[in-house]
This record gives sequence, C-alpha cells and structure tokens, in this order.
Amino acid sequence: MVIEEHLISTKIDIVARIAPEVSLKSSRVCKAFVQRLIRNMKDACTSHGFTVDIRQDGGRLRVQVDQMAAVPVLERIFGLHSVAIIQVRCAPTIEAMREVVKTHYMDLVAGKTFAVRCQRNKVAGMKSCDVERDLGAVLYPASAGVSLKNPEVQVSLDLRLDGAHFYTDRRHAGGGLPIGVEGRALCLISGGFDSAVAAWYLLRRGVELDFMFCNLAGAAYERSVMSVTAALAKRWCYGYRPKLFSVPFNDIVSEIRTKTKENYSQVVLKRLMYKAGEKLAAKIGAEALITGEAVGQVSSQTLHNLRAIDDAVEIPVFRPLIGFDKEEIIAKSRFIGTQPFSEHVKEYCNITPKFPVTKGVVGIARAEDRKVDESFIDAALSEMKTTEMRSIEGDELLSDFLFTREIKDDSVVVHCVDKDEHLSWQWPGSQTYDAEQLMKNFTKLNKDNNYILVCSYGLQSAVLAEKMQDRGYEAYSYAGGLGELRKSSDSMNLEPPKE
Repeated sequence: MVIEEHLISTKIDIVARIAPEVSLKSSRVCKAFVQRLIRNMKDACTSHGFTVDIRQDGGRLRVQVDQMAAVPVLERIFGLHSVAIIQVRCAPTIEAMREVVKTHYMDLVAGKTFAVRCQRNKVAGMKSCDVERDLGAVLYPASAGVSLKNPEVQVSLDLRLDGAHFYTDRRHAGGGLPIGVEGRALCLISGGFDSAVAAWYLLRRGVELDFMFCNLAGAAYERSVMSVTAALAKRWCYGYRPKLFSVPFNDIVSEIRTKTKENYSQVVLKRLMYKAGEKLAAKIGAEALITGEAVGQVSSQTLHNLRAIDDAVEIPVFRPLIGFDKEEIIAKSRFIGTQPFSEHVKEYCNITPKFPVTKGVVGIARAEDRKVDESFIDAALSEMKTTEMRSIEGDELLSDFLFTREIKDDSVVVHCVDKDEHLSWQWPGSQTYDAEQLMKNFTKLNKDNNYILVCSYGLQSAVLAEKMQDRGYEAYSYAGGLGELRKSSDSMNLEPPKE
C-alpha cells in the first residue's frame, strides 16, 4: 500500500471551497462566476510572485502553489468560502484511509474530542457517513470522545475517484462574490477608518471599485490617503487594477466659505463632492457612489442631512456602514489591514467651525450649493491626478522635500499639538504651538529660521510644512513623528529641557 504524503511534494496542494452563494446560482451564472473567481485567484498569486495551477472539481477548486506564503493570499479572495492544505493523500479505499488516520492522526486526537468529516464525489460502493463512522472508530480509543458540534480536532477528507485527500486546518476565506461579477462603482475615500471599510464590504459583494479623493489639504494629505487606499488595494483588490482619482478641492472650499451660509457649509461641501463623483462615475462607467457614512456619526450624517446631501445627485449612493458604530468600524479595519494607516490620517472634511446645521432642508441645501458655480467642479476634475493603486511603491508615498530626520544646530524644532493635547516629552529648546492656530498664523514666524515640525506621526506636520514651503519658509516634517524624534534624542543622550 502506498500512501503519498503531501510533504514529499515540492508543490503545496490546497482544496478551496467555492462560497455557497456562488454555487447556488443557476448553472450558467455559476459557471461565469467561477471563471471570474479563478481569474482573480491567479491574479492574486502571480502578483505576489507565486506559481499556481487551478482546476475545478464540483463545488471545490483544486489548487497547487509553489510556496506556503500563497495560502494567506488565497484566504483574502472573495468568492471562496475556505481553503485547506492537503496533508496526506491515499487510495480511495477504506483500508488505505484507516492506515492514514492511524499513522497521521492518532497522536493529534490523543486526549481530545474529535470528529471525522467526509465529502464524497462519484465514489461508488461507500457512503460518507459510513466512512466517518469507520475512521472515527479507529481514532476513538486514543481520544476524549466524539463531538460532532464542537470538536477540538476535526479530521476532514475529500473522497474522489483519484484518491482520498486529508486535512485538518481549514481556514475561512473572503466569502461573498468574486470581484468583478457585479459591475463597477466609485468609492469616495477620505483616508479615515470608515470609507476603507465601506469599500471592503462592496468589494466582498463582487463590485469593482475605483476611488475618488477630494483633496482639501495638499500633497502630504494626499500621500496619507494613498497609503490607506494602497493597503486596501494590494491586500484585497485582486482581478483588476483599481485607480485613485485625486481631485483638488481647495478652490471649491474657498467658494463655499465665501458664498454659502456658514451652518450649511458642511452639507454643501458633501453635495459638491457627490456632484464631482457623479461626473467622474459617468466618465469611468461606474454605476454607483460608495461612502463610509453612518447615521449620526458626525453632523453631516444626521438622517436629515443625508437626505439633503443625496438630493444633489441622481446616481445611487450606497452606505454599507449606515448602521455601524465607530468601534465596529475600527475593529473591521484591523482585520482588513487599513487600521495602522487610517489611524494616522487627519481628515480635513470638517469646514464648519461651529454650529453646523443638523436638520438640513433639501430646498435650502439645494439653493446654497447653487451659489458655487459648477465650473469649479469641472475645473477640479480637469486637474485630477490618477494613480494605479496596486502598482504604487512605498517610496512614492514619501517626499524628500517634506520629510527629514536631520536637525541642524540652527534648526528650530516646533511641536504641533492638537487642542487639549499635552506633551509628555519634547525636544530640548523646542517650541510648542496648537496645530490649528499655527496653520492659520505661521506667517508671523521668522522666515530666516529653519523649522523642523513635529506631530504625533509626521503627517499633520507634513501638511503644515508644505504650506509653509509654499510661502517661502524652509520647513520640514520630522519623519516618523514624535516617537522617532524621541528615539533620536535617546541615542544622542540629550538632556531634557529644564522646567
């Protein structure tokens, strides 16, 4: 009797289950969905440098890859229910299978509850339930008993004409539908937690997404948003090449501030963002807009205001997170992999200093946004920058002219803090300013100095450094922020400032 062990092979064999939602489609639709699923899987593997071979076997896909590192990539494929590495193969006979469980799984179930699960396809002369009982009887003496509902160890096998394939570690995959089977949409992304998570939920429903970013704060903010979008795209957007469209919104914001009612400025800003999104969607063939809004999270997301904002466009606007709270959204962003990037992004969408309207009226909102000529939207779209997100490299998200880790003898180190933020440590001889106030009043600083700006993570200070450079100042953001600066201080054994 020959037992072929998986570890002997130079290839890694995987059984991938197609998501039930795909398998339940009509035969014609299911065939098209599976073809797209296989295409997405191949794109995922080859884009990470793995060799892959895939063939369909009923409701499963037989996958062969050349590296174990391909497994977590396959786990992120939408349209797959689970993936499992085949550990042992043997002939499809009860004698051969008994020998496998005795040799390979007896020690694994020792002192533990277990279950045997068999999926049979086109193998005549035996039933799945009989195979499970027979192999379970072999393992039972070494175990703590059988538990069909919640076993500590589950020994699974797929019984096929070409052999019995055993595995124990079945991992959940992306689920949902393969990306690309449900058309295309445009996600309005701001770099925070919400919009990236909202995008993920639409990707999981088979929708190809491109992203539109309305830039209110310059290149440093743009790079922060790009880092979030790239993290999402490189981990989940397999099967196509998502683009980020960066639209400069500074002139539009200036028009809003000078021409509209102050309490409606936030609602008007969102309406104009939607209008820009609708125009762009028409150009790229997108069927809907996607946002990360949730009811009541901020003033512009009250139910009244959402209605007043939706009125601006005819294209459908989908909000996957409409009933989520912030903790749920942040938890999901950790799973998705965007949380480390989003938590360092300061959003600049709030342009109402105080007393924003919370019960916006459609007619008033409509009248206010008409005060901003639509030519400003067209001009912003004409200056739009397009970036392919899966091709972007990390060094493209930084810029030497903004960031530094060098502090010269004549440098003035400036800590930029948010309101009510207190520094537990600061660079010897440094100055401290409220970041928002400094943004408005930096022109009062002496232009003869060289300024090194420091904030928590080096992003907010980069926005300010860019603005100062535009006005002729020599100003840089300390790369990595306060933590990296403190490490530098410790390595130089600098004395803390005297109280």
